[in-house]
Parts: sequence; C-alpha cells; structure tokens
Amino acid sequence: MHLRNVLWLAAAILLAAQANSVYGEGLPVQYGLLGLGDLTTTDQGGPYNVPAVQAFEVEAALASKTAAPGGPFFDRDVLNFLANTECLEATFNTYAAFGEGLPKSLTPGEVIGGKRAKLSPEVQAWAEEVALDEQGHVRMVREVLGPDNSVPCPKLDLTGGFRAFFDKALKKTSNPQFDPYANDVNFLLATFSLEEIGSTGDKGSILLVSNPGVANAISGLATSASYQSGVDRHFLWQRRNETVPEYGMTVQQIVMAISNLRDELDGPPETDQPLMNGNPNFIAVPTRSINLVPTDIRGLTFSRTPQQVLRIVTLAGPGDKGGFFPNGVNGKINSTAGYTDAANAYGGYPGNKVKVVSLAAANKANLLNKNITVVKPAPPAVQAEASGQNYKEGGNNPSTSNSAPSSG
Repeated sequence: MHLRNVLWLAAAILLAAQANSVYGEGLPVQYGLLGLGDLTTTDQGGPYNVPAVQAFEVEAALASKTAAPGGPFFDRDVLNFLANTECLEATFNTYAAFGEGLPKSLTPGEVIGGKRAKLSPEVQAWAEEVALDEQGHVRMVREVLGPDNSVPCPKLDLTGGFRAFFDKALKKTSNPQFDPYANDVNFLLATFSLEEIGSTGDKGSILLVSNPGVANAISGLATSASYQSGVDRHFLWQRRNETVPEYGMTVQQIVMAISNLRDELDGPPETDQPLMNGNPNFIAVPTRSINLVPTDIRGLTFSRTPQQVLRIVTLAGPGDKGGFFPNGVNGKINSTAGYTDAANAYGGYPGNKVKVVSLAAANKANLLNKNITVVKPAPPAVQAEASGQNYKEGGNNPSTSNSAPSSG
C-alpha cells in the first residue's frame, strides 16, 4: 500500500476513534460548551472567552462533578440522582391527580401521605397532564439506565414534607395544618414549590454529563419542568391576592416566602425569584411587573447543582435526611457537602487543573465574575431605561410607563 494511503487510513482511524470517544463517560472535554471566564472548548472556532454569562453556574458544576464527596461523578450517577427528584414530583402529582401512586414498573418506594386532591375541573386537567409528564420523566431514567443500574424511588413524606417546607418558609406553624391536596391554591403552591427545584436542578445537571444523548434527555427534563413552572406561576398570579387561611397570608406573599427559602438553602448567588420583579439588575422584566419566567438579567434561566437541590428538598436536615426524604436519597450523589463550592478550570473543561474552593474563598480570590455574584444597584436612569420606564430628574423612583398586567 502506498505510504500516502497508509497515512490517510491512519488519520481516518484516529478521527473515528476521537468521534466515538465523545460518547463515553468521564471525558475531559464537553464538546460544544462555550467557555465562561477562563473555561474554553476544543471547538474548531474556539477557544472562546465569554465572561459574565452565568460563569458561577459552570464553576459550581465543575466543583460538583469533580470534587464533591463520593465523586467524581459520571452520567449514571447524575441520572440516578435525578431519579430521586423525579420520583418525588411524579409521586405527588400522580396521587393529586388520580388518587394512586406510581405504576409498579417505575419501582416506587414507600410513600407517606398520598391522596387525591380536591380540584376544580380546570386545575384537575392541568394536574393530570403534569402527573403523566412526571411519570414519563421517571420512565426515561429507568429506560436509559436499565433495571440493573437504576435506583428505586426512595421513601417519600409528602404531607409532612410540604408542611415542614411551608412552615419553614413562612416562619410560622400552619393552623389548621397545611394540606397540599385541600384545594386548587394549595395544590398549585405545592407543585410550584417542587417544580422550580426540578427545572433548575435539571438544567444544572446537564453540565455534569458527557454523553450528548444523556445531555439531550436531561435538557428535555429541564424544558418540560420550565413549561410546567410557567403554567403554575400563571395560575398563582391569577390568584395572587387570595388568602391562604392556614397561614393568613396571600398567595403572592407565600410564593415570595417559598422563593426566599429555596434561595436561602441553596446558598449564593441568586437563583430564585417571586411573582413580581423588585430589581431590574437581576431580572429581565420591568420593575413591579409580572415575573412568570424567573431569569437573570440576560433572560437566562437558573441552574442548581445536585448538592444544592438536595439541600432544599431535605430542608438542610442533619445527615442529608429530612423534608421530603426522611431516609435521604438513593444513589452515589447523596450528600449536600460542598454545595457552595466553585471551581476554575484554567483553560479546559473540566481540564486537568481544576481548582476547587469555597464560594467565600472564590470571592476573596476574585475567581468568580463579579458581575454575576456581586451586583451594585444601577443609577436610577439606567434602571428606568432597562425596565422600559420614563425617568424624571429629581424623582425618587422612575415613573412607570407600563402598568402591571391585571389578573385574568
């Protein structure tokens, strides 16, 4: 064989091996991801340097994957962690909609407090759609991993978990006890409180996997959960001035308390928002306006690492147990340790020189992008322009040119 042909054949074999390696677990490079801060890619058009675009979320994902206790974690571990949270959402919504638990084919676990919710025809139809979607999410994990590699659903405490969650958020004990199945409003508040944990956790998990097929599947979870969360927010916005008698507070006040608790438990920076915008520096909607899609200033949705998600759903309980998971979660990712860690990859993703530090140390060492983690209030004129408002010199607040939408 001619030497040139031999070289071409060798090159073709090498390229084929590289192409096949993209689909393996634990790869040193995740193709197609734009570099954030000092993170770069091996795309032909790269390396890229795009600072200030959710850099912390990528750095947190690096720390979660490479340095958290029990790690490094691979695609199988991430999917099994998601099985726990999807089991929680699917079990609650299936009971609320149909009055029964998950099918045996989805390997449900012990459940405390499941029953059918008392819903209007409008909300009942929505509950049934969500329940079937959530069952599909659990099914996806089971099908991808297979029966031998997929963890069963853990023990779940639904009524006790929701009561503890809401009581902690509102800093008072409900009277009578909060029942997530009692009526439309209680159900919507309950499913909303879980759905946005799922949507942000699913999005954050994409950064932890290597197989593009798995990444695409988890992207489907994240977008599905985001749609569901948006519908929940719209229902709650329509009912924002209704009083929830168990707490003597309005729906809007309770949503704000839920948002604040989730944001408190997962650590900095801001990853949660209520029904109304209060700061145009953080949210891409006008001040004092409806906020159906929680996003950062660029209109991008938020991410959470598995460790951050676990800290919320267990209410930061001792031994990473409590809240909705009295015995903790199943699988290799089962600890909240390192939930505030961040990492810089120094030129590669995840690279060979990943430095993991606490968030406080990262801020002190100026490793994180300050435009994301520390935002100073913009001048009033800038706030007004960003919010689509008219600013008058000498006024304390920008005058609103567009009033907030009324309830439907």
